[in-house]
Amino acid sequence: MLHTLDFGVMMGIAYPLQRSQREAVARFLGVPGVENGPSPAAFCSSREFSLAAGSPANWSGWSPSPANTRFQPAVQADLTATQVRNLKLKWAFGFEGDITPFAAPTVMADVLFVGSASGVIHAMNAKTGCLYWTFQADGPVRAATLVVIALRISDGSVIWKSYTIPPLKKTGVNSVGTPQYGPSGAGIWSAPTIDSKRGVLYITTGDNYSQPASKTSDAVLALNLKSGQIVWTRQMTAGDVWSGGACPDDNSPCGPDFDFGSSALLLSLQGTDILVAGQKSGVVYALDPDANGKILWQARVGRGGITGGVQWGMAGDADNVYAAVSDVVNLPETPGVKQPLMGGQNLDPVQGGGLTALRLSDGSKAWFAPSYPCSPPRAGCSPAQSAAVTAIAGAVFSGSLDGHIRAFSTADGALLWDFNTETSFHTVNGVAANGGSLDGAGPVIVDGMVYVNSGYPRFGGAAGNVLLAFDVVDSRKE
Repeated sequence: MLHTLDFGVMMGIAYPLQRSQREAVARFLGVPGVENGPSPAAFCSSREFSLAAGSPANWSGWSPSPANTRFQPAVQADLTATQVRNLKLKWAFGFEGDITPFAAPTVMADVLFVGSASGVIHAMNAKTGCLYWTFQADGPVRAATLVVIALRISDGSVIWKSYTIPPLKKTGVNSVGTPQYGPSGAGIWSAPTIDSKRGVLYITTGDNYSQPASKTSDAVLALNLKSGQIVWTRQMTAGDVWSGGACPDDNSPCGPDFDFGSSALLLSLQGTDILVAGQKSGVVYALDPDANGKILWQARVGRGGITGGVQWGMAGDADNVYAAVSDVVNLPETPGVKQPLMGGQNLDPVQGGGLTALRLSDGSKAWFAPSYPCSPPRAGCSPAQSAAVTAIAGAVFSGSLDGHIRAFSTADGALLWDFNTETSFHTVNGVAANGGSLDGAGPVIVDGMVYVNSGYPRFGGAAGNVLLAFDVVDSRKE
């Protein structure tokens, strides 16, 4: 019962409650007990495996490389643009009781590790989906922070700690006399990008939550890898103060909430490095890492907004950067129409989304692939493409709130492959599972396989609880 309140179908109602309050409800209505865990049939016949053996192809972070380009090279991908057309579902794995599988898989030497909203970490065979082991963590593996912390791998001790905002100062009191402090915010919502050649890491920051606004919000920052000291800051939107509930100060402007929610990409154009970052404003920026983040070019790819623009992340290769946008549109609530479990928004089934390829050389548009209206229109469906995109040689993959995962040609944006995940699946672990909206982390591609998590009810999308694994059906695989 507590699991259902925390991560299941009651999460939308129980979300405002503190954990202690949810525990009190579960104690009052339920009885103590433990969950049975996975069925014995879900486990591999042999539980032994070695991370040192098997394929050298891995996907062990937000991106296959610390440059965060979300591009999987040909050898590691073992998948060509021609073969993408023949991708078929190989197996599906259900996350029991969950309604949002938001954790991206990690693949190392034919072993797949994936977390769940309920905190269960699974180690499984990447080719078959059978389980090696599971571990119950204390909660979902998901966090936001205002700090970049460097830890020693050997013992976890802190090497350095650096903050994105200066020390807090009292800024006054509110209408009832409660002291107010600032600045706050400039949260880091994405994975740092490592530049070992220059000895720095790049982070992108969110907006401020209260006045005064800092110079490090809505910005790209370079930090010294050894000390954590901020080397340079390039702010894209100044004075952006916004919080989820309401404007923090009635006497000051609020918004526009144009923060960066995704990692910067460190790309190379004919030997010249370029740092590229996409913002919720709908604008993509190219920066010079050798000139303190000087803006080389900027290009608009969407309208932008609180839940618009570039949300979870772009991908890039030697020629282009690929930016999908959300630009989701919320309509007035329709009387008598059932709303999604969480968020309660009535999503426009036609407006939103789109995928743009920008030339890395100057930011000009190489091509644009429009979104696909929901067919049929339904609750929790939008053509918005909020999820992170993933690229291989010749193809770029983008998920949509309509539940579809699609692959497009990097040459001209032509549609290569389309699979609707918003349906029920027979799973290898025997758990009843269905797909929903695609949001958050994008596809993981490694060793001829494409892995996609389906289900994201936050902000009005459709719930789901399934990890899907696709393989190529052709003579090479027979």
